[in-house]
Amino acid sequence: VDSTISTPPKSKSPLFEFLKFDGKPTFDVITKTKEYIEMQQNSKEPATYEEIYDERYVLRGPVIGPINRADLALSQNGLGLRAAYPNITVDTFGYTVDPENPYRCFYFQRWRAVHENDLDVYGDIYPATGTEAEMPVSVFSVVWTPEGKIIYEQVGAVVDRFEGNTQGKAAVFGLLHHAGLKLNAN
Repeated sequence: VDSTISTPPKSKSPLFEFLKFDGKPTFDVITKTKEYIEMQQNSKEPATYEEIYDERYVLRGPVIGPINRADLALSQNGLGLRAAYPNITVDTFGYTVDPENPYRCFYFQRWRAVHENDLDVYGDIYPATGTEAEMPVSVFSVVWTPEGKIIYEQVGAVVDRFEGNTQGKAAVFGLLHHAGLKLNAN
């Protein structure tokens, strides 16, 4: 008996069991995820490249979700983050495939940005501070379908809430907090 072959545990969540598909991707999941991250960072508009998402796409985070692509786009219209923080730097590192789901890739991100312009959140104005927001390192993940589309995305799970200057909030919530919109992060 080959002791290196193991059967992944069966998840107690039907969603996560479903997202394993056949367990045999025909593409390199890490390479595809890196290409996705690069595409996001080079895009000036958040709703670009919609063809990469499966029609059943769902996004979740520590505070938000489940949310589909259409609702995600609606929720981000009116936030004004790109205008207030025009030079967001996102350092992405530590890509790894989930040993229980070969279609899922985990990675880490650390966001930094200077609040250069007023933030207009649905008509509420948060004046520019000229200060840098430094978010804590967060874990993200994407799950690909066998057809190479993103069906599930998990965003912004903070690794160490004491890192940075956004009181444990990361990504979009960290930028909003830094600008003065105090959101509950739990």
